Formats: sequence, C-alpha cells, structure tokens
Amino acid sequence: MNFLKKRRVGVGLFFVGAVLLLAYWLVPVPDFEELKRRVSVVEDVRRDPIKFCRRSAGDCRHTVVQTLRDGDSRNYNFGQTDPDEIAIGAEIVLWVAPAIKGLESERVWQAEQGGRRILDYEQQASDDRTLRGIMVPLAPFLIFVGLWLIRAGGSPKRSKTGGNATHSLTIAAIMLLSASFACSRQTFTFPEDFVWGTATAAYQVEGAWNEGGKGRSVWDTYTNDLNFAGGENANVAIDQYHRYREDVALMSEMGIQSYRFSVAWARVLPDGTGQVNPEGLDYYNRLVDELLAAGIEPAVTLFHWDLPQALADRGGWRNRESVEWFDDYAKMMFDALGDRVDTWITFNEPYIDAIIIEGSFHAALDPNIDPVPNPFAMRAEVQAGQAIVSHHWMLAHARAIETYRELGLDGKIGITLSVSPAYPATEREVDALAATVADGLHNRWFLDPVLKGEYPEDILALYSEHGDVGIREGDLELIAANRVDFLGVNYYSPTRVRAEPESAHFGIEYLENPDEQPAFNGEVYPDGLYDILMRVDRDYGEPPIYITENGAGFGPDDDQLVDGKVHDVLRRDYIWQHLIAAHRAIRDGVNLQRYYLWSCFDNFEWIYGTSRRFGLVHVDFETQERIWKDSPHDYQSYIRENGFN
Repeated sequence: MNFLKKRRVGVGLFFVGAVLLLAYWLVPVPDFEELKRRVSVVEDVRRDPIKFCRRSAGDCRHTVVQTLRDGDSRNYNFGQTDPDEIAIGAEIVLWVAPAIKGLESERVWQAEQGGRRILDYEQQASDDRTLRGIMVPLAPFLIFVGLWLIRAGGSPKRSKTGGNATHSLTIAAIMLLSASFACSRQTFTFPEDFVWGTATAAYQVEGAWNEGGKGRSVWDTYTNDLNFAGGENANVAIDQYHRYREDVALMSEMGIQSYRFSVAWARVLPDGTGQVNPEGLDYYNRLVDELLAAGIEPAVTLFHWDLPQALADRGGWRNRESVEWFDDYAKMMFDALGDRVDTWITFNEPYIDAIIIEGSFHAALDPNIDPVPNPFAMRAEVQAGQAIVSHHWMLAHARAIETYRELGLDGKIGITLSVSPAYPATEREVDALAATVADGLHNRWFLDPVLKGEYPEDILALYSEHGDVGIREGDLELIAANRVDFLGVNYYSPTRVRAEPESAHFGIEYLENPDEQPAFNGEVYPDGLYDILMRVDRDYGEPPIYITENGAGFGPDDDQLVDGKVHDVLRRDYIWQHLIAAHRAIRDGVNLQRYYLWSCFDNFEWIYGTSRRFGLVHVDFETQERIWKDSPHDYQSYIRENGFN
C-alpha cells in the first residue's frame, strides 16, 4: 500500500471511529427501566383500577380510567381544560387502556395512532447493550489505527503542515475519547433538599452506665447480670457521654447534615416515671446545642430498646400502663428539647425488639417456656404471645404523636420500622403463601397500623389463635387518628422463605444467606431496598420516607486495622449499591427524603458486644481512639456532591 492510500484509509478509519464515539455519546440510552415501570403501572391498573386512581394525581386520570372501565375506549371525556392535565390523561390512556380492556401486558404497548408495533423491552435492552458493548472498544481501536496509518502514510519528507495536521488529529482523538468516556459515566444526583445523616443508639455509644444519676436499663441487666453478651457490656461503650464534643466535631468534618441519636429513658427518668434527673436532661441539652452549633440537625429517637429496669419490674410493655409511662416521658422530652429539635422518632424497630428480642429473652428467662434456638423462627405460640407487647408499642406511639401535636410544635414526628421484602423460594403457590405470611409477621403487622390505622386480618387471626392481642375499644381509632409525618425505614437484607409443614413457626422455613462472604445482618441485596420502598409507596399512600438505618459489617477481613488504616472495601461497595437503589426509587416516584447510615462509629452491638463493627469510624474500645476508615471518605464526597458518579 503506498503512502497516499495509507493516509486515505487512515483518515477513513479515524472518522468512522469518531462517528461511532459521537453516536455513543450523543444518542440517548433508551430508558428501559422507565418502560418496565410503565408495564408495572399497567399491571397495577389491571389488578385494581380504583386504587390506582386514588394514588394518581389529577381528576383527569380518574375520569380517563373510569371511562375506559365503562367500555368506551374511543370517547375520552377528560373533564379538563388544562393542556398539561389533558396530556397526562392521554398518557394514561396510552399505557393503561390495554389493561382495562383485558389485554396481556407482558409487553410494552404502543399507541395505534403512532403506527408502532408491540415491542419487547427485554430484547431491546439486550440489543442495545450488545451494540454499545461493541462500540466502546471498536471506536478507540479504529481511531488509533487510523492515526497510525496517517502517520505511516506520510512521506519521509512530509511537510511541517502534515505533521501539524497529524498532531491536531491526535489531540482531537484524545479529546473525543475523554469526552465520550466522561459522558458515559452515569450520575446519581439526589434532590436538592435531600438530607444525609448517620445514626446511633444511646445504649450502644454513651457508656457512663451508672454516672450522673442514671438509672438501670434492661440492657444493663442483660449484660451485667445475665451475661447475654458473652461477658461484655456497654458500661463504657464508646464513651460518647464524655466525648460527645469530639464526636460532633468528627461528624462535622465528615459533612454529616443530621445526627439521629436516642435518649436513654433511664438517664432522664431513673425510675421510668416520677422524678426527673436534671443532670441527665442537661446532657441531652448540651448534645443538641453542640450539634446545632456545628450545623448538624438533631433527630431524636425516644425509645431504642433500653427500657428502664424499674418499669420492667412493673411488667414492662406487657403492662397496659406502659402507654401512659411512655406518653409522660415523651412529653417531658418534647418540653425540654422541642424548641430546638424538629425531627422526632417515637420507637425504633418494634418487630426486632417487641417481638424478636423480648420474645426470645422472655423464653430464656421463663422456666415454663422452652428456649428459642432461632429468634427469627420462634414457635408460633411464643411469637403470638408478644403481640400484646407490640400493640402497646403502637398505642404508646399514637399517644406520643397526639401529645406532640397538642403542644403545637412545628417539627415532624414518625416511627422507625425494620422492613424486609419477603420472597418465596419457588413459584409454588405454597411458597408464595409462606412469603405472604412472613411479610405479614415482619412488615404488615406494623406498617398497617402506622399507616392505615388497622391490623392485617390474616396475621391478627393467626395471633388471636394463641391468646389475647390486647386490642380494646377505641385503640384502633386512636392509632388511625395519629398518622405519622414520615415513615422511618431500616433496611439491611431481604427475607427468603419456603413452606415447611413441619415448621412450628407458622409453617415457614427461612432460607440461609446465600452470600459467599455474608454481612452480619443478612444477604446483601440492594434491589430489596428498592422493592420495599416502591411497595410502601404503592400500598400505603405515598408517605414521606426516611431511610433511618442502612449499613453493613463483614468481619475482620473488611475491618482490619493495619498501619493506622482500615480498607473496608465491602462496606464501601454496600453503601454505594444501596444508595443507587435508593436513587432508583426516588426517580420512580418514591418520596424519599433522607438517608441515615448505620453507623457513624463502631459501637456495642447488643448481644454481639464489640465483635461486630458497623461504623464509618474505627473505635479502639480500649483507648477510645477514633480512626477514619476508607468508607467515610466516600460518604463525605457523596454529601458534598449530593450524589456520585
């Protein structure tokens, strides 16, 4: 090939490669997730059109869907003059008409007016991925081969102009490559008012277990007297009671916007009721003031499992008087901090504490009850016996909200629930039923009263077979009248189940964690967070949602301190993946407003003591030294950028 031909071929290859890169860069990626979302909308309408209408904005949508249900799919009476509303109605017609008319909706339906055929979005997505997968390596290859041929095609005495032209083409190629790959990175930007935080609990971080007039909590008893944490206790924990200024400064450096902490009930009311401990109350006043001075919003959880021992001795949450005890305590805290704290959470994870922990500990301490080998699969009669405890939690929660609003405070008040989507092991009907029951036990037993003011009938019937659930006249009316301002969601892992007739746990068997390197809190499955957020939004009236806990620990391999550093790769990946899932939910319409990472610090992890580390910050439990891991650097950048690439 002579010099001229080489140059011509080179120029041709260069421009073909450049066109491919520009096409990759400029042609938008089809939003196949949006197509799937529209298919799910069709499914929603097909299952329950009226429910869909109630959830959808605009009378126009209701009119359109109702018209279609009545069988008139040609004469659309929008009942609107607003062009935007008419457009919305037309879109609903476009996407839901086949469902109303009973057509299958496995494929994306396109309007007949557009003359388009039904398109299989999965095949489209596959074709698009294949094409783009070819373009990414091919385009740079063509560009560089083209440049090589251009240079090789130059004569030995090529002119300065020719050399400059080749040099210019090289620069242009580099610029095209840089722009293409920069623009191909996906950006995840959160809403402007999105809040980034971290969370802890009093017993896990404060220490000072018998200082400043504090009374005993049940967890002081569990760990010091009953050895429920393998000989360890949280008498010192990470000593935040004395080191709160240092910890607030550390959070401020990290860019944390809100700190969710809990009040130790026994620190402010040593006997649970009666005489207030001013020294304990002063601690929380100082902590709140320190946070505000650092530009960090305090978010206060009133109860995070540490019931005063004095109240446990009076029957604890089984005693219906506990509703009054909690309401008096809550009012005291509202009066003390309500002028500066605008975010309140009544209870943390009633399923975990009221059902799982109290149920298994109650069985362990009662000689008439056989021990519970697996707290998450306790015998039906033992778990049903805890239903009255959880009902008293719901009553106390409602009373506290009522009191808060009667005081005329301007903040928001909600509750934090542990949620976990339940997936059947197979497509068998019996496994699907097992998943429905598991979902009811874990999720609906709490979501329904909090957001609907009622208990799910199927689980209420199961529990009632084993005894009194404690529901009295007026209870459900009180709960229904005091809906939360927001729902706190704690998500760590999904639940996978199969039907097992021999299981004493309502005929359910829970599957083992399939992960090769399991996290402490179960299977790492970010799609579970997306699924549960979408489900809560769909089934419970689109409530404002805060993710009040999400995080992970993987053991020494991921949390080893070497030369003053902790390279927690698995935790970094866990956080990143779950934030992507949260962003997907926001994009798909969920009113998700906050994300609180669990946890800012390694702390005392309940019955596991100091052996399980969840923190962004490594804590030496002997010296109390705080050391940043790698993960807080990521989190710091996410907060600063309000998202990530």
